[in-house]
Amino acid sequence: MCKIFFPHLFMNYGFCFLSSMFVQ
Repeated sequence: MCKIFFPHLFMNYGFCFLSSMFVQ
């Protein structure tokens, strides 16, 4: 899912990390 939001590897990784923390 994150890849769809941010095609960039750096942005994608950062977004996924933050999202993971917020979700859990």
